[in-house]
Amino acid sequence: MHWLDRYGTKYHRWQQLDNSSAETWYRPVGLVEGLFDRDGMAGEGTTDVNTLLGAQLSTDMAPEVLRRKILLAWTVLRFQHVLLSARALHREDFLPGGAGSPKDRFFVVERPRGVDGMVKEASRTMDFVQDAYHEVDVEDFYTHVMNTARVFDNSRNLARLFILPLKSVSDGRFLFQAISVIAHEIADALTIYRWHAHFLSLLNTPISVLEKQAAQLCFASSSDLRSRLPPAQEDLYPPITGNRARQRWFWAISRILRHVRRPPPPAFPNPLCRKTPLKSAERLPRHYPALLDYNKTPPLNTYSVSASLSPRAASRIQSLCRSANVSIGSGAFALVALVMMKLYEQQQQQQQQQQATSTQPNAQSPPPPFVASFPLNPRPFLTQPTSDQESSLVLAFAFSDGLTLPFLPSTLPLERRFRLLARQADRQLRIYQKRKRSADTHLGAQSVGEGELSSQSAAQMLPQLHLYSTERAMAETVPGNYPPNMGRRGGGGGGGSPPSPGGGGGEVVVVVGMRATCAVSSIGDRTELIGPPLPPPAAHASAEGRRRGGGDERDDEEGYAFFSFTDINCTVRAREGEFLVGSAGDTGTGWLGFSVSFDGCAIERPRVEAEWRPLMETLFEVEPGGNEDAEEVEGSNRQESSGTERKGPRGGRRVEKMREGKSSVMAKL
Repeated sequence: MHWLDRYGTKYHRWQQLDNSSAETWYRPVGLVEGLFDRDGMAGEGTTDVNTLLGAQLSTDMAPEVLRRKILLAWTVLRFQHVLLSARALHREDFLPGGAGSPKDRFFVVERPRGVDGMVKEASRTMDFVQDAYHEVDVEDFYTHVMNTARVFDNSRNLARLFILPLKSVSDGRFLFQAISVIAHEIADALTIYRWHAHFLSLLNTPISVLEKQAAQLCFASSSDLRSRLPPAQEDLYPPITGNRARQRWFWAISRILRHVRRPPPPAFPNPLCRKTPLKSAERLPRHYPALLDYNKTPPLNTYSVSASLSPRAASRIQSLCRSANVSIGSGAFALVALVMMKLYEQQQQQQQQQQATSTQPNAQSPPPPFVASFPLNPRPFLTQPTSDQESSLVLAFAFSDGLTLPFLPSTLPLERRFRLLARQADRQLRIYQKRKRSADTHLGAQSVGEGELSSQSAAQMLPQLHLYSTERAMAETVPGNYPPNMGRRGGGGGGGSPPSPGGGGGEVVVVVGMRATCAVSSIGDRTELIGPPLPPPAAHASAEGRRRGGGDERDDEEGYAFFSFTDINCTVRAREGEFLVGSAGDTGTGWLGFSVSFDGCAIERPRVEAEWRPLMETLFEVEPGGNEDAEEVEGSNRQESSGTERKGPRGGRRVEKMREGKSSVMAKL
């Protein structure tokens, strides 16, 4: 098959399997989905998304009734979002003799035979941890889930849920916590948040209603089931318009642009890296053998560390972002860059002190810039809107050229450095924003020479992504090229960074990624995705309240259960050398938090906890020092205000729109 046959051609359409005892649907795994599928299979769950969901629970239900409610909620969730109940199989495993390679990968969805079978199947993918361990350390268990064998077999299912033992908090309430592990090929960060919001909504639904919903899903018409089968993102790419000659010219130019593209400059390395990486992952003690498989060890360790800013620090950052007319997401990039620069500066000072006794000290060269790789959200560029309907396209993922920020020494005023870096980040992120185009201009077929002749233009994002995905897929078919150096294939420290230029003449191009300092991403305001914590309703919850996790209608036979969202934390099983920083905010409370998942074989976990986290949390705790710095900040603010006024009302609206970030395609994790 030609590599263009999978671009906007409906190649990945769902089909119904004939001669099957149960209604079965299948489709080929997409190109981008396949990258994560191979990572997960080869690396014992590498790139799987682990999520810790927390909620405050008020209930008078009997324990067995509460358990059934949770199981029913998980059952409905799995079959409402059907890829949670899907399998990933080779063609030879379910369609022997079909056209194509026996090793082609497919998603397979089978309609359950009845509600009882539906619930039983869901129960096989969910564990109540208390059945095996009365009490567990949540952080320890979360770490073990990420550092043992993959918790599911993708030939049977692609997700698993652990319900942790309830913890009593106060006033008869409990802390409810659940850990989900979901294969990255069926979900991105936006989808993960939407699914967990729906899970909370289902937990606040009466059991009788959950049973009806399960029956409706089980016995729904074929057309209803078909409507819930999500497409591959490649099928939603806008087709290249024009005659065949024009299409060939378009792809020829796209490949040339990819070949001559200017890669990001060399970045300063992650200062938290070990001098010598561990050759293999450390085996963890067998704390939970009843639930986890310790007989297999992943190729590397993955750890997660969180940092939450105080209200004072978060407010200060938000104020600086407003004064600089940039989004909070751009401010998150700037904060991470400042922290990594500070750590690198300290590392260089220590090395210089060690070399102080040298007779011929090394000449100091300017420090390299900070380079952050980040994933993109291509949803705004597809043929149908999916920005607020993530379940209609469960995985939408693209790779950027990275973001480059100049190295600024800590001797400069902190706020001046922050605003400069935030503006730089905001300007570079705007490249990937979808702007209004004339009716005769198509994202896939615009004429070159109108500012679009660049591999980094928004109009070239999907074609360049397709070229990159094809190159990586081809490279991984080379014997001995996969799975070694798993992290460096996708960008090493960046995680999802672009490969070196290449691709021509139909030859196989081995993809080698650039090394970024780290990866940064932001989901923005998480309350828009999962909803804010809500107080328990006095009586019956409204429909809106239930949708956002606002409470259960009381049933005298069942009792009462109310789940109020408290926290959520997502972690991706890292590839080699990765240091993946995710940020999120809460406009209601002003909260701003960061979470990093990283390769523990390349990066020292104690240093992340003792150096990176405190610096992230305290860098903006101290007020600007000295009147000179304060006057400079105030003067800069006045200059920005006057500059904004000179733009006029239309320019002001554009700035405000960018700040809102509604059209940004920055990946949200």
